[in-house]
Amino acid sequence: MRTKINLILSIMMKKIGVFRGSVFLVFILCALFCHVSVASADIEGKVAYVYDGDTFLLDSGVKVRLASIDAPETGKNKSPNGYYAQKSWMALKELISRKMVRIETETTDRYGRVIGWVYTSGGDLVNKVMLRTGNALFYKHKGNSPVLENKIFLAQCQAVKDRCGLWAGIFNAALAREKWVGNSKSWRCFPVSSSIAWKISKHHRKFFKNLEQAVLAGYSPARNSGFWPYEK
Repeated sequence: MRTKINLILSIMMKKIGVFRGSVFLVFILCALFCHVSVASADIEGKVAYVYDGDTFLLDSGVKVRLASIDAPETGKNKSPNGYYAQKSWMALKELISRKMVRIETETTDRYGRVIGWVYTSGGDLVNKVMLRTGNALFYKHKGNSPVLENKIFLAQCQAVKDRCGLWAGIFNAALAREKWVGNSKSWRCFPVSSSIAWKISKHHRKFFKNLEQAVLAGYSPARNSGFWPYEK
């Protein structure tokens, strides 16, 4: 951070003079430190409502999405729930509903939700718990903490091996036993029979003998892969 500030100051001093550089330095320092403060700030609050297995609302009105995981979609407008969606939702409710949590923020998304790493008052990382119990899937995102992503990914690998939660039945599906194609740019994967799989550029196309192999390599079955069944 200090090196970056010194470089900015040096350039400004050369271009706009010492006096103006001093004035702008104050502005730059304020902007940079405010940015760092906001980006690294923790949010604490009580969970008012849980929408599904990866999103919830704080009493303060802040909407939060768990970083680097994805939960099955709950039905909207009378549409059916996605596979395991109800159990995923209930699992997150049991963990955090009406409880105090702390969120280490990563960023915000286009819907205005805070994306972050959520901790219970007891120190449990909720993102990790949801994956270790098989109630959600790892969903790699560029820019998120690689250390924490690796931590929760290893939790999912163990859940897969133990056949916890949704993994208990998911690999029995016919499509799961097909070859799968991963996109090394997005880290999403598709059954080889999906037309989308063949739209992936050859440079980013990775082949796996089945879904389990793809998941253990860090890929996530995409929502539009044609794979996910609905709950009746």
